[in-house]
Amino acid sequence: FLAVFALDYNAMSEANQINSLFLIIVSIVLGAFILSVIAAVIMARVLNRPISVLRAGAEEVAKRKFDTKIDLNSQDELGLLASSFNMMVEEIGEYAQGLEELNSAYSRFVPKEFLNHLGRDQITDVVLGDQVQRRMTVLFSDIRAFTSISETMSPRDNIDFINDYLQLMSPVIREHDGFIDKYIGDAIMALFPETPDSSVQAAIGMHRKLEAFNEEGRDLGRPKVSIGVGLHLGILMLGTVGEPERMDGTVISDAVNLSSRLEGLTKEYGASIIVTERLVEALSDPSAFELRNLGKVKVKGKSKDVRILEVIDGDTEDQQRKKIVTREHFERGLRSIERSNFERGLRFMKKVLRVNRDDVAAQHFAKICRWQLARAKKVTESSQQEDSRSLLTPYPEELKADRKKG
Repeated sequence: FLAVFALDYNAMSEANQINSLFLIIVSIVLGAFILSVIAAVIMARVLNRPISVLRAGAEEVAKRKFDTKIDLNSQDELGLLASSFNMMVEEIGEYAQGLEELNSAYSRFVPKEFLNHLGRDQITDVVLGDQVQRRMTVLFSDIRAFTSISETMSPRDNIDFINDYLQLMSPVIREHDGFIDKYIGDAIMALFPETPDSSVQAAIGMHRKLEAFNEEGRDLGRPKVSIGVGLHLGILMLGTVGEPERMDGTVISDAVNLSSRLEGLTKEYGASIIVTERLVEALSDPSAFELRNLGKVKVKGKSKDVRILEVIDGDTEDQQRKKIVTREHFERGLRSIERSNFERGLRFMKKVLRVNRDDVAAQHFAKICRWQLARAKKVTESSQQEDSRSLLTPYPEELKADRKKG
């Protein structure tokens, strides 16, 4: 051998170095993983915050809170999205406000209660032919002799007068759970879907308001006015009529015609409020009101007569007192008239008029009694004259032929 090369190699030392390197690598990997998780959590929180703000804002808008604003000052895509969201909500708010104002304007012509009964939320949902059947009380009121009053005023004064009057009366109807179906000049037609008691209370309240209206009008130089109110409870059909380009909400029922007829009868009977017997029977407590029987009337379109009553509570205090004091004599006289005992009926009506000479209903029935008694007397006298003529004739007609023969 020319030479000998010897190498001293420590295997354990190399193994230790390998283990140390492995531990370093594992530590680096774990550290990198932990750092990445921490970074991911931080990034998620950073990104999730504006998304949560956007989601909360969208929930507020869903609650119709159109004044909601999202405050994100970042210049990234989320910041641009927040800015666009704010602009969109502002436009939606303006549109919703305009829509509410439009619906509010429509409700001045078509009552919200009318839409509710038809099952419609908005006027845009109404279609031709919508209809529903309901049991309601119909109120019909009118200013007496308004044509004569209006002749003394200019057209502008007429409009101002009617508006002042209606602005005073309409809230009374709403306060008693009623709603106005339509205005017919100075007349009001209202519906009461709740208890009939509320309709009677509304009618009484309208007369109380009228007293204040006349007192104010006296200072302004306006003529004094009086109103009549007719009330009837019945089945109504609420619906839309017309054609697709022009529709109108209306109420179809003989209850409407009857309540209008009752309002007209208030003039003939000198009553403030007249109601039907059916309505009185439906009252929760009829004794809560001062009522007076006015007998039966024949109503066009009905085969049977309708019994009507007067609500005395609508009169002035003086008239109420007099009608309550004379009510027994009045109703006894009325019962006598209904039994065709006109002489007895006239006696009772005279007793009423001695206490209350301004009682128009008593005057009306007294006139009927006098007319019936005069008619009966005329028939009796005519019959007696016929009998006397036959007695004074020497030879009745049937005997003339026999006399010629004999």
